[in-house]
Amino acid sequence: FIASISLSITLSVLIFNLIEKPINRFGHRLANKILPPRN
Repeated sequence: FIASISLSITLSVLIFNLIEKPINRFGHRLANKILPPRN
């Protein structure tokens, strides 16, 4: 029971990382196109 919970948590974290990182990169690119980069 506990092992299945930890496995599902690990899977959700992996899926979150796989989905969130490209979205962050796309968001940064979009923000750089719209806004001038601030130093």
